[in-house]
Amino acid sequence: MEDGSGFDVGIRPGGNGMRGFFVGANIGVWSTDWTWTDDKATFYETRGNGTTDSLKIEFELVGRFPLGSETASLMPAAHIGSFVGQDSECTQTYPVSGTCAQETETGFYVLLGLSLGIAF
Repeated sequence: MEDGSGFDVGIRPGGNGMRGFFVGANIGVWSTDWTWTDDKATFYETRGNGTTDSLKIEFELVGRFPLGSETASLMPAAHIGSFVGQDSECTQTYPVSGTCAQETETGFYVLLGLSLGIAF
């Protein structure tokens, strides 16, 4: 189970009244608190919790295409990004209490989306 918070800051320069395709970029910082259970319901079950702090960088290609009028538009998007996270805390709570290995993780993702925008 995870619960976290953070923020992204981005830029999406647009010309042509934000019509057609344009590019953008985001950078974000996130902190996630998590709990874990390994080998649940076995005699060697372990449990714990921790915190991971992450940095995310993302590039995007987004389009905006009005549907007849300026109030509705179709917006396809592609997001390509990478993140790196470092555990700042890891504690085993069952069957014995103590610290556990702090890990570093990295990832890469591609997201494709299509949305309908309505201005009011």
